[in-house]
Amino acid sequence: MNQALDQSYWSLPRSTPTPAVYRRMASVFTVDFDVPLTAAACSLTCSEAETILEQLHERHLIELHRESASRGRVYRFHNTARAHARVLAALEATLGEPEELLQRSLDFYLANASAAEKILTPTHRPLRRDYVYPPAELIVFADDATALAWLYEQRDNLLRAVRAAAATDLDRTTWQLTHAIWPLLRSSHDYELWFQSHELGLHAARRCGDREAEVEMLNTWGVGLRGAGEFEAAAQTFAAVLQLARERQDRRAGAQAFHELGSVNLHRGRPSEAEGFLLQARQQRVELGNASEFENDRLTYTRAVAITDVCLGQVQLELRRPAEAIETLRGARRTLLEIQDSFDAARAFAWLARAHATVGDQGKGEEEGRRAIAECDAAGSARWRAHSRELLGHTLREIGDVDPARGLYQEAIVIYAAVSRRDEDRVRQCLQALS
Repeated sequence: MNQALDQSYWSLPRSTPTPAVYRRMASVFTVDFDVPLTAAACSLTCSEAETILEQLHERHLIELHRESASRGRVYRFHNTARAHARVLAALEATLGEPEELLQRSLDFYLANASAAEKILTPTHRPLRRDYVYPPAELIVFADDATALAWLYEQRDNLLRAVRAAAATDLDRTTWQLTHAIWPLLRSSHDYELWFQSHELGLHAARRCGDREAEVEMLNTWGVGLRGAGEFEAAAQTFAAVLQLARERQDRRAGAQAFHELGSVNLHRGRPSEAEGFLLQARQQRVELGNASEFENDRLTYTRAVAITDVCLGQVQLELRRPAEAIETLRGARRTLLEIQDSFDAARAFAWLARAHATVGDQGKGEEEGRRAIAECDAAGSARWRAHSRELLGHTLREIGDVDPARGLYQEAIVIYAAVSRRDEDRVRQCLQALS
């Protein structure tokens, strides 16, 4: 096999970058690679990279792994070819070439993940980005769907990027990559990616002495702990965020910590405690919005108040105040639609439908619940595709429509199975109760 690889390699035109691309791409940390990554890693144009990858594929030095709507032609190395190319790379690499290759590849993922982040979560707290070799050609994301699809397609490579940055003590890149993949974590609830990236990102931020980054790493780590059902650990994490926010006089981080402490207590079955935290968060966010000089900041706080109201509406339902919940959730949804946050507007709608059913208007609850499912499906979050079905299942069960409720619970179980075992088990209990 090596003899065949040698023949193919030495038949490559030496006056072109093609042999170097073969050697270099075998040393990149990724599972696979495509034209944009190859261009950035090897300092080529995308057109040049496309031609070279086709040449390598024609000579059976690399394999065509798959065709992707968001990435184009995706290639990979067979294990033998990768080992062959890495031997050649070790023999022929120039001084500093491996380090440059790593940094170029990391900068590619940081720049494009950050571009997707700005599209998908424009109110996510902006933090600094440091590049050594910013890619000359960024990927153009046509809309939210294409940006999110790219993140999903690159999920394994993004985790490897964070690990590679951490392993080489590139601390700024480590925490910045962790921060940039927030929309992927928020949508996928991939807790392996979430917790591994955040453990590395938090330590990196602390080594940098960047307290703002440390607060952000702790905050989004806590969100993951809450989502995974680790409520005690989440509460401790948000308490630490609140303490750091107070030390730094960071009212934005403090308001976020109050909101998250409210959410954790809601999930722990302590709605009265949750309400107190959420009301503090809401008040601070309103005050911050009123004091903001810039339109983008006012938009951020407007959305933040609405997000808190979605949580507050759930608390009001738990405290058996459904009429208040309807007003709170209706206002939150209106705001979220106005600022074009379709994902969170869909979440608010699912809870608003449930509130209407709870207050006794089951017909409206069912109608809105079905529309909420359609909106959650369009938003693309697996967890909310499942949760919207679960909520409507509760409504139908209460009015005696057992078979449709059973169908919705079964659909939710299938979706939850890929996202959250804890949520899957909860809905299975509801399904068993129907029997």
